[in-house]
Amino acid sequence: MFRKLFGLSHVDADLRQVMDEKDSKRQQLVRILVDKLAKQSRLRRGITRERAFQVLWLLTSFQAFDATCHVTASPEAAARLLLETAELSLLEPKPSAPARKSRRRA
Repeated sequence: MFRKLFGLSHVDADLRQVMDEKDSKRQQLVRILVDKLAKQSRLRRGITRERAFQVLWLLTSFQAFDATCHVTASPEAAARLLLETAELSLLEPKPSAPARKSRRRA
């Protein structure tokens, strides 16, 4: 359905306006998310807010989701891959848990 809407929006000015408004709202939400991540010091060192916005803008687009669905087993797998890509690209790695020493009985 979204594929058809995006296609029709190229020839229908009213639909183009609706799609532009949708993208404008998504842009606002992505910027809010980036601001929250930055305030929590979650962004990987060297990643600016603008770069984080650009990456999330790309990864949260319907076009990215649609393309990813073609190379994964399901829409859920596509969503997981996009989320993992965002996390690996933008966020500081989570501190690893210390290795547990095994206690062997002799």
